[in-house]
Amino acid sequence: MLWDQRRTGGRHSIGAVIKTLILVPILLLPFWLAVSAVASNTDEIGDMIRTVPSLRLPAPPA
Repeated sequence: MLWDQRRTGGRHSIGAVIKTLILVPILLLPFWLAVSAVASNTDEIGDMIRTVPSLRLPAPPA
């Protein structure tokens, strides 16, 4: 906090803008990558969901 205040001449608003510009990509990049991975694999995900009802548990060991 004090570092950005010294660098911006004691202006809190500029420090807040700088922090926001740094933190937004850090927080949004993983979310964006996850959404794009799901969106690009919708066919495979749909196939997996359709096979779930046919799955059965194996018999217990003797």
